[in-house]
Amino acid sequence: MQIFDDYSNLTGDVTKDAADRALRHFIYRTQRGGMVIPAELQAFILNGIERQLAEGTGGWFVPARGRPTISNDAGWRFVAMIAWHEYYFIAKGHSEIRRKNVSDFLIKQFGHTYCDFDLSDSGARRMIEDVNNRGFSGIDSGSPSGINNRDTDLLNAKLFCRTELNMRGLAELSHAVAMVRRLNKNRGHK
Repeated sequence: MQIFDDYSNLTGDVTKDAADRALRHFIYRTQRGGMVIPAELQAFILNGIERQLAEGTGGWFVPARGRPTISNDAGWRFVAMIAWHEYYFIAKGHSEIRRKNVSDFLIKQFGHTYCDFDLSDSGARRMIEDVNNRGFSGIDSGSPSGINNRDTDLLNAKLFCRTELNMRGLAELSHAVAMVRRLNKNRGHK
């Protein structure tokens, strides 16, 4: 491990990588015994401990700005699939109008709940893009192993048709096939 003595950049907004590096240096110097711990590094460690106690946060770094990534949340993925279905199968008009209609639908459906999902036009756009990129996989995390994404997309589309659209039998299957066909078209497959 390379040890250096310039810790002057540990003030103000510190990234997680810089904070982790400084913490590793502190641990290394402490475990070595007899190594001098520079005053800037000591102040950084002390400030982080104080912030940790006061705020219950990470302490040593400034969290990344922007919205947290929640696209791996199963609830968000299901709402995203509802948004995707609404956009491609229900909403009419050009893309901006359809996104607005999807946003209105999501707010009507989920606005009364306490979910922290972004249901605005731009939030609906992100949901639709996420489904286009990742497909329907991840909706049913209990899919048997060894099934490829195309089959997983069909299984999850059928599950969506059954649970969300209350379809059964041939209607469920034909609509699920249409959904997978649309998804493949969006991805550039024939």
